[in-house]
Amino acid sequence: MKLFSIVLLLLGILLSGDFNQMPESELRSYPLTQLVTTATRATATLDKIFTNLKSWFQAPTVLPAVGSSYHDTVFLQPVTAPSHPLRRKRISYTHSSDPTGKAMVRYQLKHFNWSLLYCTDNCETMVQYFYSVVLSLLDQYLPFVHRNILNCDKPWVTPEFRHFVKHRQRAFLSGQSSLYRSLRNKTQRMAKTLRKKYFESLHTLDPHSWWTKTKRFLHSSKSNPLNGLEDGQSEATIAGVINDLFVGISAGLPAMDLSVLSDVHDDYTDDLVIDPFKVDKCLSSIKIHKAPGPNSIPNWLLCDFSSFLCQPLAAIFSLPIREGFVPLIWKSAEVIPVPKIHPPASIQNDLRPISLLPTIAKVLEGIVRDWLMPS
Repeated sequence: MKLFSIVLLLLGILLSGDFNQMPESELRSYPLTQLVTTATRATATLDKIFTNLKSWFQAPTVLPAVGSSYHDTVFLQPVTAPSHPLRRKRISYTHSSDPTGKAMVRYQLKHFNWSLLYCTDNCETMVQYFYSVVLSLLDQYLPFVHRNILNCDKPWVTPEFRHFVKHRQRAFLSGQSSLYRSLRNKTQRMAKTLRKKYFESLHTLDPHSWWTKTKRFLHSSKSNPLNGLEDGQSEATIAGVINDLFVGISAGLPAMDLSVLSDVHDDYTDDLVIDPFKVDKCLSSIKIHKAPGPNSIPNWLLCDFSSFLCQPLAAIFSLPIREGFVPLIWKSAEVIPVPKIHPPASIQNDLRPISLLPTIAKVLEGIVRDWLMPS
């Protein structure tokens, strides 16, 4: 098999050869498309071509074998005018990843005085105070930054490289030949270095990061999974119908009778005190790549600074157990409509709600679960 890199607006992959007895599922899930549909040896299709640029090529032609080969020849031709992806720009807002900012957040959390939180005896107030402190530090030292992302950008392109390319083009259009040549040589050297570092870094990544970066330079299509539901309606209208459907699922459930709480005996003992060490252990095992839910506190912050957040969170976790009260923010969720089939044809029958819950609330649920179902 041969791997050809087509350096155009996106990275093209073309794999060809004798695929006899070779599993194809991994290649098809890349995603790559198999182009040869005619038998190439007797009645079997053994010689195949996989690519992610199907629209760039004509249907392969099977010709007689060359010399004494037992396999027919597969002739593949490009189309006269291959389709190119449209240039689209989107703006992404994420917290800054500045190492200095992270160090400052760490320093502030390590030396922060939580006495005011410990003196509070109201669970809702404690939770609001905790969130306000953490989010204010996050906004102060790691504020949101916006990035312009072009769909045809190479994955190794950096803002600095894009800056030099822009200056190179301005020098060319203004007729500054010497400056243009200098910037051209500089961008070429920088592109070579960035590309080399990017692909070399793939060898040392964990599986999640490896697949994330690989899909970036494969330009895997990310179409809207709800495209089949539009039917001439606006996105706001569809969102309203989906929201009404999900809300209606629990509309028939009766409200909880709070008067029964007065009959519950106070059997709270020291055995149900939450140890900060247990909270620290749970926080440090959080999967940072998962969505944090509606609380806006990133999972990486809870994981990396677990030793500084375990004390206040242990104090907060003890109050809901004593009071039988769950803070309002821990009852909220971000509900994502996920299609049961692709593409979905009906909002009522083909969508299921997936709820993204606050990570901190799930940590408390895990601790209570271990009490009720000890291993």
